[in-house]
Amino acid sequence: MSPPSIAPSKPYTIAQSGSSLLSSTYALIPLDLRHSPSASLSDALLPLLDTTKPVLFIAECVFCYMTPRTSEEIIRWFGCTFPRAVGVVYEMCGLTWV
Repeated sequence: MSPPSIAPSKPYTIAQSGSSLLSSTYALIPLDLRHSPSASLSDALLPLLDTTKPVLFIAECVFCYMTPRTSEEIIRWFGCTFPRAVGVVYEMCGLTWV
C-alpha cells in the first residue's frame, strides 16, 4: 500500500473573485484609481514592491478615462515613490480609419 499523495501547494494565489493574481514574480492587482489614487497605490503596491529597485509601470487605455489631475497624481506617485521609474502609456485617441 503506497502512502497517499500530497499535492504541492500552488506557486500562485488567485483572490478577489479571480481578479487578483499573486506569484513570486508577478502581481496583478485590481484597483479603482479614480478616487484617491495615491492612497490606493500605496496600500496595494508598497507591501509587494521594493522601492529601492527600478520600476516599470504600464498604463494601457487608462488615463483617457480619468481627469488630467488624477492621471498626473498617479504619475507623480510613481516618480516620488521609486527613485528610478519609467512609465509606458498607450491611449487609443484620435485614431482615423482609411
